[in-house]
Formats: sequence, structure tokens, C-alpha cells
Amino acid sequence: MRQVARLVLATCFSFSSRAAEAPTRSVRWEGFASAKPALVVSATSKSAAALIHRHLDEADDPSKVLSVRVRFESDASSDLPPLSGKWTRLPDGVKFEPEFPLVPGLKYEATFRSHDGENVVRVTQSLPKKPLKPQATVSAVYPSTDVLPENLLKFYLHFSHPMNRGGIYQHIALLDDKEQPIDLPFLEIGEELWDPEQKRLTLLIDPGRIKRGVKPLEDIGPAIESGKRYTLHISRKWEDGRGVQMKSDHRKEFRVGPPDRSPPNPMSWHITRPTLKTREPLKIRFPESLDHALASRVIWIEDANRDPVIGKVRLQKHETHWSLVPERPWKTGRYHLRAELILEDLAGNSIGRPFEVDVFERIDDGIKELPFGRSFKIGE
Repeated sequence: MRQVARLVLATCFSFSSRAAEAPTRSVRWEGFASAKPALVVSATSKSAAALIHRHLDEADDPSKVLSVRVRFESDASSDLPPLSGKWTRLPDGVKFEPEFPLVPGLKYEATFRSHDGENVVRVTQSLPKKPLKPQATVSAVYPSTDVLPENLLKFYLHFSHPMNRGGIYQHIALLDDKEQPIDLPFLEIGEELWDPEQKRLTLLIDPGRIKRGVKPLEDIGPAIESGKRYTLHISRKWEDGRGVQMKSDHRKEFRVGPPDRSPPNPMSWHITRPTLKTREPLKIRFPESLDHALASRVIWIEDANRDPVIGKVRLQKHETHWSLVPERPWKTGRYHLRAELILEDLAGNSIGRPFEVDVFERIDDGIKELPFGRSFKIGE
């Protein structure tokens, strides 16, 4: 069922070319929601209507009698060109139909004047914006596993639609098992860590509450403690790029395990080789969950010519399984597993370097190459 959307621009105004003729007229928008609205000028008498018609007939341009312009606060309406459209006589006045639909939210100024310029009436009104429905949701939170190390470094929040910048921390809370918020668990920085599409946010745990020997950890304690349960709560009041709140709240519940202070070691990764001359995925299994964003980007396979194998990369099973489906079937030969040393686990330990370096311990994991490389064969 079509709903009528009638917008009254003004109640009444007086117009006359002689003092003896002082008819009263109204100016209003009329139209259906599915059609272009029309501006209607109506008179209260036949003589008043005849006067309107005469002014239109005598004008070389109808827009000099009845016109509609977009009105901006910083611009004079008279400096803007009038909307193009069609003028039609009515028994009691005149109707103007814009050539193009009006834009909800913009302010329009309707001007009616006599051809001699003695009588001018202006009325302005904004077409109301159509209410926007919530669309955005939290599509994923990484790490996806529900057991996280006590020295967890970051979360990645993925949204279904671009989100607004600014004030993000008022919409994110870390709750304990009694639903009470943890005090200042995140590193609140002015330059929010968004991807270019504004659909992925990197949320850092305050490093001062992770590294041993640092004052915040000694005075306040870790943001999350081993053996306890927590909930990352994301409020539906967070607005998307259109300024509309999300569809619903999002909660990620997890349990905390012991801290992880050992760097990832690619020599411990298990490689499952595909069948020759197929496009089966090459699979790599990690002994622990790795950083989702980095593992998707800084691990790759090279062929015997040191050229990257092009294909689709997937991370599964709580970021412990990496796979590559090639664009072309696998050929016989030697391949190389490569990984940049910036690859991190959930605690921020990277290949060959712990996030927290203990100067009293000797670090030697045997990894010397930059970047890491490991060879294997397919078909032999």
C-alpha cells in the first residue's frame, strides 16, 4: 500500500498586485512516496487564481514567477539556479513538478513573485530523511579460539559494513565472570587502527599489563588472568558509516590459559603435501593459534624458481590450519615454505623473537634465515 507523504511548506501567505486585491494562498508539497512531489500554489478565489495565471502568462520565464531552489546556509538562495520542471495551471492556482526527485534531507526554498516584482513570498522546508535501518553487525572476532593466553596482545574486530571512527572505546568493554568491566584493559590511542575499508579494527591490550617488570602490571595486574573467564562485549550503540547503530550487541566469551612466552617455530609446523597434478590444497598445521591478519598475509609458498604460487589462502580451526588452493595444478618439483619474521602468535611473540625479552635468559631457537625458509618436494 502506498503511503501519502504530504509536506506543508507554509500555511498561508498574502499576495496582491493592488491593495484592493489581497487574496490568501497556500504553498505546499504534495505527492506519493513513490512519485516525485509537486509544489502547489493555490488561491482562495477565482480572481486570485486568474491573477496567478496572468502573471505566468506575462512572464518570459515561468521560473521567475514560481521557482524552487536548493537552500544552503552559506549561500544566498537567489544565487543558485532554480530546479527545472513543468508548470501546470490548476483551477485554483498552479502546480510545479520538478524534473528530478527531491533529495531527502536537503532544504528547498520555494519562491513565488509577481511578474513586476512587487510581491515576493519565500518559504523553505527540508524534505525529511527516510529512516535508515540498522545493517552493521560484528561478523567475526579474532582470535576465534575460546582459550586465550594471559598475555594476549590484540583482538581483531571485523564488521559487515564500514564503521564510524572516533570514540570506539565507549562501545567496547572487557567483562569479568560477574559481568563487571575490567578497568582500562586496552591501549587507548588517538589514531585508531582501522583497515582502509573501515571494516576491521585492531584492538590492542595495554602492553604495560602484559610485560613483566613494567609498573602497570605490578601495580594493577594483568588485564586478564589465567584460570578465569571473560567476555568481550561490543555495544550495538556503535554507529556505522551512515550514522546508524548496529543491529545488535556482540559478545565473545573466552577462558584464559597460562601466558605464552615462546616464539613460533616454523620447523615444528606440519606440512601436508597435495597430490601431484591436482588443485588439492597444500596444508600447514601449527601447534598453536597464530595472529589471524599476519598469518593470512606473510606466509606463502614458492616454486623451484622462487616464484610465489598463486592461489587462495584460508585459515581455519582457530587459526591453527593454513591452506593454499593453487590456481593451477601442482607440478613435480621442490617447493619452499616462506614466512616473514614479523609473523606473531596470540601473545605477540614473532619468529625468533619473544614479545617480552628476558635479559637474564639466552634466546636461541636456531632460526637464522630472513625470512624463514623451508623446502619440501611434491611428486617425489
